[in-house]
Amino acid sequence: MTRAANLLMLIASLPEHERSAPRLAAELGTSVPTVYHLLNTLVDAKLLTRDERKQYRFGFAMEVLSVAYAQQSVPPPELLTPLKWITEVTGESAYLSAWRSGNPVVLARLEGTHAVQVTNLRPGYRGAANARASGKVLLAFAAPGDRDRYLAVHGLERMTDRTITDATSSPRSSPAWPSRVTRQTSRSSPTGWPASPCPSGVGAS
Repeated sequence: MTRAANLLMLIASLPEHERSAPRLAAELGTSVPTVYHLLNTLVDAKLLTRDERKQYRFGFAMEVLSVAYAQQSVPPPELLTPLKWITEVTGESAYLSAWRSGNPVVLARLEGTHAVQVTNLRPGYRGAANARASGKVLLAFAAPGDRDRYLAVHGLERMTDRTITDATSSPRSSPAWPSRVTRQTSRSSPTGWPASPCPSGVGAS
């Protein structure tokens, strides 16, 4: 099971044109016959499929697992543990967010001990990624194409008078749109966190 799991993770990390059995065996440091045995088992389970170029791709059973994972209402403990640590150390509320169907969604929230609380950011909240810290982090670490698609569809939602928006340009009228959010999300990448001076404070109490 461990070797099969490692093989699936390896396939996920490689470009589609570099997933041949010999390449996978070399990456895993094991024999080609052993890798073929694992691959055939995963193909039989519909978790993988082999194309005409003898490259391995994920099968439709993998989509079933992916959808089931995304629909879980309670995040796994390994994701909640660091969230609890953040709340205990800082006293601030902490949020776990992830991409779901092309939209940053709040999956969990742990309330801090400080007086100021943002009451509208409950699990299930989606959108306004440009106006909340966790959304900016997801935008910062997203692939450029994914980030551009989100901003092209949702734009820059104004939540307060301090929310970053660019009302004078649009994705159609300016290739630099939206420059301020792009710069801010880019600054989040090296640190892992963005500065967020109350741009989404609606609902704070």
